[in-house]
Amino acid sequence: MDKNKAFFNENIVKWGKSNLRDFPWRKNITPYRILIGELLLQRTTSKQVDDVFNEFIDEYPIPKDLAESDVDKILEIIKPLGLYRRANALFKLANQLENEHLGVIPKNYTDLIKLFGVGKYIANTVLCFSFNERVPIVDTNVIRIFKRFFNFKSDKKYIESDKKIWEFAESLLPKNDCRLYNYSLLDFGNLVCRPKNPECQDCIIREKCVYYNNKL
Repeated sequence: MDKNKAFFNENIVKWGKSNLRDFPWRKNITPYRILIGELLLQRTTSKQVDDVFNEFIDEYPIPKDLAESDVDKILEIIKPLGLYRRANALFKLANQLENEHLGVIPKNYTDLIKLFGVGKYIANTVLCFSFNERVPIVDTNVIRIFKRFFNFKSDKKYIESDKKIWEFAESLLPKNDCRLYNYSLLDFGNLVCRPKNPECQDCIIREKCVYYNNKL
């Protein structure tokens, strides 16, 4: 790992040790809780999901309970999040888990990626946050940080699908405790390296940030 990457890695983790956000899906971590949390978080805000997550888990503590429910009842709980198809997707996913995996969340990428509504990002969040696997996580927050700090560029319209950024993210992973690193990266993008009005003056990595230094 070159010096800039090492500096970035070390300081993102340092920041995360004192600044991670507190969400219910980050407590009592199980693969099911992580999976449900990430599915609910799609195209909505953490605050909105925070308001419904515990109620959802209390009603459907295991995939079997969710599979035996119905879409209308699921929708009633998650209505504040919008999108009717989200309830339908959760119902289909639960039935797939019951029918194909005996209600157990798979521990490998190959099976996770085949689950209804699960893409590379969610598959890796389950592997990292549930099973502490050393895998990268790339979302809009992470992409923005990489663009600003490293001046990362992509010629893809949808950068999340660019193989290069996933490889780049993987090259930054620490040898140990990727869970802390990835949580730190996600929260840093939300709280500090925001889309608008980033907290550059208080940023722990501004010293080597291309974006910040180009502003000077």
